[in-house]
Amino acid sequence: MFAFLMAILSYSQEPHQELSLSKAIDVGIENNAEVRNASLEIQKSYKLRWENFADGLPQISGNLNYENYLEQPVALIPAQFFGGKEGEFAEVVFGTKQNVVASFNVSQLLFDGSYLLLIQASKVLLEISENALTKTKLELRKNVIQTYVNVLLAQANIDFISENLALLEDNLDETSKLFESGFVEQENVEQIRLSVSEQNNQLRYAKRLEEIARDFLNHLLGYTPETKVELTDTLEQIITEAIAQSMTSQSTRIESVVEENIDVRIAKNDVQAQLLSYKNERAKALPVLKAFLNGNYTGNSNEFSFLNRDQKWFGTAVFGFSADIPIFSSLVRTAGTQRAKITWQQSQISLEDTKKEIGLNIKRTQNDLQLAARTLETGKENLKLAQSIADKNQIKFLEGLATSFEYREARNQLFLAQQRYLQTILDLINYKAELDNLLYSSL
Repeated sequence: MFAFLMAILSYSQEPHQELSLSKAIDVGIENNAEVRNASLEIQKSYKLRWENFADGLPQISGNLNYENYLEQPVALIPAQFFGGKEGEFAEVVFGTKQNVVASFNVSQLLFDGSYLLLIQASKVLLEISENALTKTKLELRKNVIQTYVNVLLAQANIDFISENLALLEDNLDETSKLFESGFVEQENVEQIRLSVSEQNNQLRYAKRLEEIARDFLNHLLGYTPETKVELTDTLEQIITEAIAQSMTSQSTRIESVVEENIDVRIAKNDVQAQLLSYKNERAKALPVLKAFLNGNYTGNSNEFSFLNRDQKWFGTAVFGFSADIPIFSSLVRTAGTQRAKITWQQSQISLEDTKKEIGLNIKRTQNDLQLAARTLETGKENLKLAQSIADKNQIKFLEGLATSFEYREARNQLFLAQQRYLQTILDLINYKAELDNLLYSSL
């Protein structure tokens, strides 16, 4: 009974996972639906590559046809052929009532310019699928980092608001007692009560944001919504790593990084694909040469005797070559070739533009990351100053040296400083994740 109850309790408990940021990225890459679909696309590309290759191998097909005439066709033949009168016709039935025809066909492609290009295109398609998988993994990594940090920031925001709310509630209780004793005006109580109400609303909103961030993180990691994920990395650890990267990112050689950027590699794939498309249009002007071998065996009988050993079969076989030679297409092939060439040229222009854009984005994101690191330091100092001002105003307010309005303004100033500080952390991490996406070539 004890073992049975323990089994029920363990089954009813929510799944629990402890994840560092790096572990969360690994879990996402393994379980995320988009990554799994991108991996399956590679498998599809392999199968398509074999399909295209098999088109150039011998193709064998067979056919079996059974006919049973419920009423045989009658042909009219001039009767004079059989000694009859001229102008009259004799009714003649040709063939047997039942027939079986078995045939086979063997064909082999000898030359087709489009086939050779199709094999090359299959290889390019495989590279496109592999790069698409890498792109999906990089995007997932960025999303996991941002969502992981969003959960931590939501928790930090809840802590800030909870501390503010606890202090305000204490002040409200103390001010209410002073008001009842006649030492302060009612406005003082109302100002603090207003601040408490605002902080309660902010706390409810912050908790809801944390729930949404956790749900989205579970979705990215491929977990069920019921899975409880405990984040083991702290904001301080992630911030330290981001600041360290901001100090070293400027030394990165942009030219070498740009060539390995995943978006540039995808643009190169497009150039290759459009070049092959252009060559394929040109190859359509070349002849297509095939060899074939056809066999045909026919059995005839008025009864179904085709399974008997003495059944007679009459066979024919033919071997030959066929050539499909394009001669004149009213300039359709010419127009198609020119159109494909223009598309190829456009892809080359897009590739060069992508390289320039990626280079500029790397420089911009490096600068943004460094600025965010400096802004974070400023935000930390501003937070300390706002905390100091709020603490001093609290003392002044309790001693009757500051009005309730001044005290409330100081608390609001502290709340805004806390929100700005959290936003600077988010900006720093987002810029780091974006820079990693630009610099990483694989995962």
